[in-house]
Amino acid sequence: MCRPSPELCNGADDDCDGAIDEGCEACVPAGEVCNGRDDDCDGQVDEGCPACRPAPELCNGADDDCDGVVDEDCAACAPSAEVCNGVDDDCDGQIDEGCPACVQGPEACDGRDNNCDGRVDEGCLICEPSVEICDGVDNDGDGAVDEGFDRDGDGFTACGGDCDDRRADRHPGAAELCEGVDNDCNGLVDDSAACF
Repeated sequence: MCRPSPELCNGADDDCDGAIDEGCEACVPAGEVCNGRDDDCDGQVDEGCPACRPAPELCNGADDDCDGVVDEDCAACAPSAEVCNGVDDDCDGQIDEGCPACVQGPEACDGRDNNCDGRVDEGCLICEPSVEICDGVDNDGDGAVDEGFDRDGDGFTACGGDCDDRRADRHPGAAELCEGVDNDCNGLVDDSAACF
């Protein structure tokens, strides 16, 4: 009694449909690939293949995602430096090897993928070292913005809203001291309830 199984190129009616080797072309033995076909023409399918566990498809000559297709969507690999971007950039069959677990942060002009999107320094207008100026941009490419411009050490710069960068008690969010000046840099003088 026939028990249906996948049709093999073996001269038998494996799938019990009354036809022998239907869909088989003249068999050209090749290395067995884990793809649900009898690649080496020995009458067995995927012999020696472990149970497939789907993973991202790599350009490595194997069916990593267990869909029966090897290296689909892979262009001829042109090795480049590995980047932490979920792609096998250096064509060695591994993805993001040597990359730490990505912790997303803001992109900085520092030659790294700070925001974990696989791109380096995107959106940076100036990524080559230059002189730092007080403009809210990392001009010298060191990852810090407007360093050297906080003259009073209060954590605010003139280009960052400090209305008096000579006094540490005058900056955005400072307490009003009822002394006839705008301590909190909101454009109003002595505007706290304590000053009335």
